[in-house]
Amino acid sequence: MSINQPSNGTTPNEETMRRLVALVLELGSEEEGAPRKGRAARSFARTQILIHAMSMFNQQGLEDTSVQDLLEAANISRRTFYKYFTSKLDVLESIYVLASKVMLARFEAELQTTSSREELLNAFVHIYFDYQFSVGKIVGIMLEESLRAASPLAPHRQQLLNKVVVVLQREFSRLGLPAQEYWRLMGLLWALEGASMHLLTNPLPPADDVDACRRGMLLLWQKGIEA
Repeated sequence: MSINQPSNGTTPNEETMRRLVALVLELGSEEEGAPRKGRAARSFARTQILIHAMSMFNQQGLEDTSVQDLLEAANISRRTFYKYFTSKLDVLESIYVLASKVMLARFEAELQTTSSREELLNAFVHIYFDYQFSVGKIVGIMLEESLRAASPLAPHRQQLLNKVVVVLQREFSRLGLPAQEYWRLMGLLWALEGASMHLLTNPLPPADDVDACRRGMLLLWQKGIEA
């Protein structure tokens, strides 16, 4: 799968894209209640749609990508597409769910290796920014869409944030640190989202700006958790 450099200056990281594609292959082809006969062919078609959609959304954005573009990229018929998805937004929703699993799994795997409050917060903010700026334009598209209250992505975003709060509360407990209130952590997560959104939706953010934003957010989290 060829991914071109997105127009907003965020270049997809091969390892992160590999994780996303691997997760599509592992989970994206699952079909609840599908009969065994013919499942492999149908699963392959759905998987191909998801993989090629990630590439197309990265290259062209959501608005400029048509269902026809997805059909041609995945080399499938319109009839096959509508067996699995109702629209290109439905495809984006599936990608968002899978991408959320990638980020949450990384939080769970890496935060448990930290041994102090400082290490925990550093690792958390680093992972968050690495995820946001390593997959490409599609992350900004998904974040912007998930912030719309009427979007089908919005409930998935809230579920993800709730799970991240649980992971953080568990890690604070493991390290013997004071318990943190739900709304304090949620407010700090919203600040991370807002900062990411600003950078992801502005053309060609310099690397220095991304790094400065990351440092600023880390300081905010350190102060917020101290209070």
